[in-house]
Amino acid sequence: MAGTSPIAASLPVSGLQLAVGTSGSPDSFQVIANVEDWSMASKSTVVMTTNVSDTYVRRQPTLLDPGAPSFKIFYLPDEVTHRNAADSGTVTAGLRYLWINKLLRDWQVRYPADANGNTPVDAFKAYVTDFGITGKVGGVFEAQISLGISDSAPSLA
Repeated sequence: MAGTSPIAASLPVSGLQLAVGTSGSPDSFQVIANVEDWSMASKSTVVMTTNVSDTYVRRQPTLLDPGAPSFKIFYLPDEVTHRNAADSGTVTAGLRYLWINKLLRDWQVRYPADANGNTPVDAFKAYVTDFGITGKVGGVFEAQISLGISDSAPSLA
């Protein structure tokens, strides 16, 4: 079919994993439980480079900004990957703990395998910058989380 990738027509979101580094030695990763939605909108800083002899506007992309990745979770206050605590004797910490203590961590977005068995991974260092809990009558608690990528260039698959 013209206009369709020879790999596959699409890749289901089911199977996506978001994992945070434990900062151990060696570093290991803990998969965040109950992730509902994922968003990572990257953009470029664009500078106007129009000069007086131009008829049309010129723009030049300069810095790449990986944006502020965000995700929603079905929030459980005592879940190891959600809570406001670090495990005693280990370096695993919950999202709320990472936010309160402003801790920089390694993150991985592990995409589901495609039809050829490829499993791309986006990797970056980030802080938890937003942690908002919501709940409605007849619903469940959710938390909206935002990350601030920092410290190094991300490795995007």
